[in-house]
Amino acid sequence: MNKELCPNRYEIYQVFCQFVEALRIGQPKRIRNLCTEDCLADMSTVGSLVGVDAIVEALKWPGPELQIRKSAIQNLVIRNDGRIAQQSAYVTNIFAQDDGEQVYPFVFGGIYCNSYIKTENGWKLNHIRYDLSYEFGNNSYVKDHWTLLDYVIYHGHEPMINTELDAPWVVIPEDAEPYTDEEQIIDAWFKYAFGLDLGDYYLTKDAATDDIVLEFSSHKGHGVHRGMRAYNNFLKSIHHKESAIFHGVRVGVVKVTGDEAIIVTPRGEEQRLRNRIMNRDNIHSLFTTSVYYNTARKCEDGVWRINKMRYMIETHMSPIPDDQILQDEYLYGDGGSKWLK
Repeated sequence: MNKELCPNRYEIYQVFCQFVEALRIGQPKRIRNLCTEDCLADMSTVGSLVGVDAIVEALKWPGPELQIRKSAIQNLVIRNDGRIAQQSAYVTNIFAQDDGEQVYPFVFGGIYCNSYIKTENGWKLNHIRYDLSYEFGNNSYVKDHWTLLDYVIYHGHEPMINTELDAPWVVIPEDAEPYTDEEQIIDAWFKYAFGLDLGDYYLTKDAATDDIVLEFSSHKGHGVHRGMRAYNNFLKSIHHKESAIFHGVRVGVVKVTGDEAIIVTPRGEEQRLRNRIMNRDNIHSLFTTSVYYNTARKCEDGVWRINKMRYMIETHMSPIPDDQILQDEYLYGDGGSKWLK
């Protein structure tokens, strides 16, 4: 994201990072300057709120003091028309007590879909929407204060995000600021994930070419699915077995060659670690549990779309600072070269 070419998107990105950091460190009062006074919030965990004061109060951490607080922003999408903006993102969290011998983690993640307006003091949040997508572990920290998931019903609760009305691509069909080819390709993957997880198959259709190929060579025998009908039918079938799904990824690499591209997106599902073991040795790690090796094509209408998606089970752990809330290899480190095979 080029600060000079895309000043609005860059500022909104900064606002959302500050919002997530305030919640990570348990200082919601810091969000007061990020929101309009009449900001609204619809959050599956704490309910519907009116006004920044009510939001700050509701977002206070209800549990005990914690020694470990990790949050990571994934699938960040920002679209604006110069006056208003719509932003979505996935946020994963590991909050834990450490008694010096063991850790007691609460692992949870959810999807944000927020609205902003441009004021004389810069971009401000004016509607926060949040759906909790999963939680695992020591939820005793919050269970008497938050509404947690009911795994019996679809999405685990009445959804707070209405994708047909709230999705960034719906609210802002044409962004006012330019996208590089790499950013367009990343945007296509995030559109796919948002549509899949929130049940909007118009978005998943628009993110893929008609000859899309899905290959799950290491995923419970799901096999290969060819073409748009097989692709969308398979995505719909996923909702038949889970109340809520969450395809948050990091961007490992994007490599463009003419009208073709490679996009590799590692995924860390901390709530699905083998044997669900998280201890003092690995909790301060960047987790990878699977990797998507994808290709994309620039179509005749000039839009980049995914044309092949290959899903592989891979497990990696590497140390990472707890306060690094953006973890994309594409943005940090060596540009993701380790994912090119």
